Amino acid sequence: MQPKTKTLIFKSELAPWLYAFFDEKYRLGYKYNGIDTYLMSFDTFLLDKDCKGSLSKELVLQWVERKPHQKAETVRCNIRTMRVFADFLNRNGIPAYRIPKYSEPRRTHDFTPYIFTYDEIERILAVFDGLRYNKASPKRHLVYPLLIRVLAFCGLRASEALNLLVREVDFENGYFTLHGTKNCQDRIIPLDDNLRERFNEYATQMNFISGDEYFFQAPDGFRYHIATVETTFRNAMFTAGIPYRGRGKGPRLHDLRHTFAVHSLQKLTQDGKPSQAALPFLMTYIGHRSVDATSRYIHLSAESYPALIQQTEAAFGSLIPLEEIDND
Repeated sequence: MQPKTKTLIFKSELAPWLYAFFDEKYRLGYKYNGIDTYLMSFDTFLLDKDCKGSLSKELVLQWVERKPHQKAETVRCNIRTMRVFADFLNRNGIPAYRIPKYSEPRRTHDFTPYIFTYDEIERILAVFDGLRYNKASPKRHLVYPLLIRVLAFCGLRASEALNLLVREVDFENGYFTLHGTKNCQDRIIPLDDNLRERFNEYATQMNFISGDEYFFQAPDGFRYHIATVETTFRNAMFTAGIPYRGRGKGPRLHDLRHTFAVHSLQKLTQDGKPSQAALPFLMTYIGHRSVDATSRYIHLSAESYPALIQQTEAAFGSLIPLEEIDND
């Protein structure tokens, strides 16, 4: 269960329902980062408003109206939070206006994910395999080669890999379990024979003494900071001859996940799996909440795998968005 970060104090006429809403989401394990601050701000907004027995359309729209300093993504998050809160109120007999989804600002992404070629991945791995013992970080040459392989070949978010504990790895049966991920989904990640062998060899070299240790642990015994891993990865790309095009242009560490998804879709359809089954299969594996989120990867592969585009669009038609690549 996630820790409560602040003491909530609500004073508006909806205070009892704001407490109840937060407690419900907290008990269910939702990772509402910053929701406490958001709800307190909303409560302050309501202080001089008449909202004892309902939440009107006028109040909701006034609250979510875009301010000059706000980004579109902030407004989107505000609208989604208010929609969930309205559902909660209505479910408990308090009439509340529910903002329709089409009212959200259109989502745009200035960043286009980079899809690594198989050759580029091999070159990056060769750089990490060439790391040597470093006195300041004595296990760095052991951690990074396996960490980057897990990101590249298992499609994990970097945070998921860095949070992995020793006890969450089943060395005998060749899989590990992810708990408390971004979408509050537990996932089992199977290992192929090569990775399974590497996991067992790695565990022997690391000489773990407790199941509560981080599997990819930093020199101080705790988890690596993701910024450290991102910087190390960028340096490895430079050594591998893969140019970094600047902030907002990549390639980035997270693009290993995008690459895994695109290559997996291509392989699934090549292996004869019907396109109708390929997307839900991949969605479950990488931890998306909907096929819609996973389907966005299709358009990243338009140039490399035109046959995949034809198959999936024929099966799903207008369900597949033509824009808005999800950077998850």
